[in-house]
Parts: sequence; structure tokens; C-alpha cells
Amino acid sequence: MENILDYQSDQHHDQTLQLLKEFQDHLVTVDTQNEIRSFVSEIDADRYLTKMIDDTKEMNGKLLVLELDGRLIGFIQGIIDPRNDQDDVMYQTTHNAQIEGWIGLVYVDPEFRGRQLGMKLIEAIKKHFVANGCTTLRLLVAIDNVNTVGFYRKFGFIERDIEMALSL
Repeated sequence: MENILDYQSDQHHDQTLQLLKEFQDHLVTVDTQNEIRSFVSEIDADRYLTKMIDDTKEMNGKLLVLELDGRLIGFIQGIIDPRNDQDDVMYQTTHNAQIEGWIGLVYVDPEFRGRQLGMKLIEAIKKHFVANGCTTLRLLVAIDNVNTVGFYRKFGFIERDIEMALSL
């Protein structure tokens, strides 16, 4: 039986760090534009995990880990967007929610995919968002990460905005 737990650095740091490294390796494989590859090479997983933890604390978020038989097999990070400034016209034009929850990262070890575990992580983070007054849940995913886009669609996410990039 799997358990979803609040991240505790003294108990979960090493295994979460290993999962984050696997996540970074996976991102590089789906990066057809070579944008993520340069980002991953510039920031090591330990520093990124520290940033995730700091952001989670600063933005009323949650970092949850998924445990199966004493082994961490996944995680999800969610934050509550602090940018709900009523004076920001551009933000208000593109974001109609009063308070938005954002999924930063979600990852399940490939060995355990196909068991609805990613959806369980999302359901768990949704509870945190609802309890904190969020009316919308958002996330970003690379368009060329086809499997992940499909996963989110199955969960009911729809494409809301299109972010475009131009290499210079």
C-alpha cells in the first residue's frame, strides 16, 4: 500500500534528491528544443531541491512524497501563486481565479507508472489548494512532453495559454 506524506528533510531528502535527478534526466529526453538541457546542466539537483523547499515554504505550498514499502517512488510540489495583485492588468486578463494553486513538479518512478499514483498525488495536492481557498489549479508542461500532456488531459486539465519562445 502506498502512502502520501508531507516531505520531511531528515527522512526524505536523499531519496527525493535521487528522484529529482531521475526527473531531470527524463526531461532531457523529451526536450526537442534543447531548452531544458541547458537549464538542467546549469543547476544541480541538490540546489534545485533546496529551491523547491524554500519556494514551498514561502508560497504556502506543500511538498508531498509518495512512499511504497518504505521506498520513495514519487513526489509533487505545489505552491499558491502570490501574484493575485488586482492592479496587474495583464495578470488579471489571463488568470481569472482569485487564488491559484500551481503544481511545480510531479514525478513518479517509471517502474510504478500506470497505477494511478500520479493522479493520487494530484488529488492530495488539490486538497491543500482547496483548503487554502484556491479556485484554479495550473501547471506548465513542455508541449513536446507528449505522454505527460496526455496524462494531464486525462485528469481534466485543458490547454489555457500558449507560451512561445524564440531562440536568440
